[in-house]
Amino acid sequence: MLPMLLILLPLTARAQRPAHPQPQSQPQATLLETPFETLAAQCAPDVHPSTLRGVVSTESSGNPYAIGVVGARLMRQPRSLAEAVATARALARQGFNFSMGLGQVNRGNLTRYGETYETMFDPCRNLKAGGAILKDCYARAKVRMHDDQRALRAAFSCYYSGNFARGFRPDKAGRPSYVQKVVANATEAVPPIPVVPAVVQQSTDGPIPVRPAARAAGAAMGAAKPAVAPPQWVFFADAPSHEEGAVRSPMFSPSGTSDSLAVQVRRVARGTEDSGRAEGMRAAAAVQSEPGPPREASAAPTRHPPANGVQKEASFVQFAN
Repeated sequence: MLPMLLILLPLTARAQRPAHPQPQSQPQATLLETPFETLAAQCAPDVHPSTLRGVVSTESSGNPYAIGVVGARLMRQPRSLAEAVATARALARQGFNFSMGLGQVNRGNLTRYGETYETMFDPCRNLKAGGAILKDCYARAKVRMHDDQRALRAAFSCYYSGNFARGFRPDKAGRPSYVQKVVANATEAVPPIPVVPAVVQQSTDGPIPVRPAARAAGAAMGAAKPAVAPPQWVFFADAPSHEEGAVRSPMFSPSGTSDSLAVQVRRVARGTEDSGRAEGMRAAAAVQSEPGPPREASAAPTRHPPANGVQKEASFVQFAN
């Protein structure tokens, strides 16, 4: 006899419906070679695959060897077909009420659907029996409810508890009900596994050719353009005057010009103003005609007798960088 380790729990009025089995830490896959949709279509063709997936995900989390015991709990879930069959037989001898496999088919339905403990842990046989139970619940719900979706949710409650009401009430406050869990699992979108394609040789995979640049072109491209000297400007300004009441002329500077070259014109007496101005303009014209700015040049000052007898400073033209 296989020794059984059970944690006894208080029995409730729901003696006909087993508690949900605890999923394994590493649940075994349900026929890895066959997708669930294909398996469901072959074994339970009267139930939509997404609907059956919602029931299986809620009942067993996809473990084909899962066993749920009413009022008790296994210390761990079976890990093989032989262990699952031995555990089911031991539970039956001890009088426990329990459900088995992917759809958690209750032991009370074995004779009705022609199944045994050995066949209930076969994925296809289990889905066939579970699909038949759900189909029967749906047919009875449709008699009371004409709406397909309402009848389907009532069928989930019937599959869970044997009636059309219990599955809508949560087992614990603040938790979703059984019907809500099935609907959520059935409508959950399962993303496909991405496939990384194989590498294919292409004509563009070769090295990029390097074309040497022409010497003449490179020299022409690399040659620096000679710097163009900025235009020179002439500035006219008044020199300080010792004459009382003398007015100083404002400085004139074109916008954006350089102050590197300046011509200063000192105001002279009115009688000699015209001759001094003409001399300054001739000096400015001479500066612009020269190829480069001179380092420093000064015109010889010209003295004129003052008109009012007051000695004034001599006028001059000065070139400065």
